[in-house]
Amino acid sequence: HQVEFSHVLYMGELDLMWNNTGDRGAEVLAEALHRHTSIAGLSMGGNKIGAEGAKALAKALRHSTTLRGLSLCDNESGDEGTKALAETLRHNTTLEQLSLERNSIGGDGAKALAEALRHNTTLKALLLYDNSIGDEGAKALAEALRHNTTLTELSLDGNNIGVDGAKALAEALRHNTTLTVLDVEKNNFGVDGAKALRDAKKSKCQMGHPFNLLL
Repeated sequence: HQVEFSHVLYMGELDLMWNNTGDRGAEVLAEALHRHTSIAGLSMGGNKIGAEGAKALAKALRHSTTLRGLSLCDNESGDEGTKALAETLRHNTTLEQLSLERNSIGGDGAKALAEALRHNTTLKALLLYDNSIGDEGAKALAEALRHNTTLTELSLDGNNIGVDGAKALAEALRHNTTLTVLDVEKNNFGVDGAKALRDAKKSKCQMGHPFNLLL
């Protein structure tokens, strides 16, 4: 495995998407990340990575001082793996984008990420579309947005968010001054939720904060 990753030292970005590496492959790569400190971007989407693989990568990320982008889309990290990644976000000071689309993340995983956002000061984009965070997850993230001052893009489309979650996000937008993109397409908040979000967007724009809302 060491030979397999020997070229990483000279690469700024590493794309290993759709290689079916599984948890063991993620663990090997995590070990390589400890040795090679020049990787700025890592794409591991579509690799059947479960909670154990996500935990291994989270541990490596905790000590990384160069990685700025991590994509784990289309994997199987679930709430357990997401919690490990969230804990890492509380300490990591370099990661700017985290992509966790289609990872079977529920409310508990979203709550862990929300708690991390209260402490993290570098993450700019969090992509969570096509998971199942529901209203509880949306509410937790909304509360985090009241405190976070660095996140600029949040993608929550396709997450079974209802009207209560939408209203919580809308209220948070009235307090947050850094988020510029919120994607909440393909959810279930209906007319009332959409109105609350549109009103919040209008308020932000009137205050001079550019904002892109995707409904």
